[in-house]
Amino acid sequence: MAIYSCNLKSIGRSTHAAGTAGAHIRYISRPDADPVLLAERMPYEPDAARAWIDRAERAMRKNGRVLDKLRIALPAELDEH
Repeated sequence: MAIYSCNLKSIGRSTHAAGTAGAHIRYISRPDADPVLLAERMPYEPDAARAWIDRAERAMRKNGRVLDKLRIALPAELDEH
C-alpha cells in the first residue's frame, strides 16, 4: 500500500518573526529545488514575489496570517493516471 502525506501550516505575524514568509519564498525558489509554484495574485518571479510578500507582511494587521504552506508528498508508486 502506498502512503502519502499532506501538511498545511500557516505563517502569521503573531506566530513567526518578521521576514519569515519572504525567507520561505526564497527557499522554495532556490536554483537546486524543483518546486511547483502557483501564483495567481502575486508575482511569479522569485525576487518580485519576495518583495511583494514583504510589503504585504508589513501592511497587515498585527495578528494577520501572511501565507499558508501546503506540502504534499506522493508515493513513488503513483502513476500519472
